[in-house]
Amino acid sequence: MIDMILSLSLVDSANISLINLIVQSILMDLLLVSIYFSKRRVSIHCNGVILAIAIHLISVFTVMVPSMTKGIVYAPVHITLGFITEFLALFTVLHMKGKIPKRFMVRDSKNLMRAAGAIWVITYVSGVYIYWNIT
Repeated sequence: MIDMILSLSLVDSANISLINLIVQSILMDLLLVSIYFSKRRVSIHCNGVILAIAIHLISVFTVMVPSMTKGIVYAPVHITLGFITEFLALFTVLHMKGKIPKRFMVRDSKNLMRAAGAIWVITYVSGVYIYWNIT
C-alpha cells in the first residue's frame, strides 16, 4: 500500500509522515473529546474510542508497519509502547463488550482504560518527538 502511495509524484515519505502525524493528532483530539463524554454520554465515549482505535489500527498497518519493514526503525521504545497501547485498548473494548473469556476478566475496567489512555498519550508524544527529530 505504501509503495503505491509513494509512487505518486506528489506524495513522498516526508509527506506521508506529516499526514500520519496530523491523523494521530486528530485521533488524540478525538480521545480527549471521548474522555470528556465518559461520564456525560457513555455511548459517545464508547463510539469515539472505538473509532479512534479503528483509525489508528489502519494507520499502523498502512503507514507504520510498512516503514518498519523497509528498515526505518527510529525508536524501539515507541514501537513497544504502541504495541502495548493497541493491546490494552483492544482488550478494554473487547472486555467492555463481554467478548473476553471469564478467566481474563478484571473487576475494574476503569483502570484498564486509564492505563491505555496514559500509554497512548506517552506514545503519541514520543511519536511527535521522533517526527520532529527525523524531519
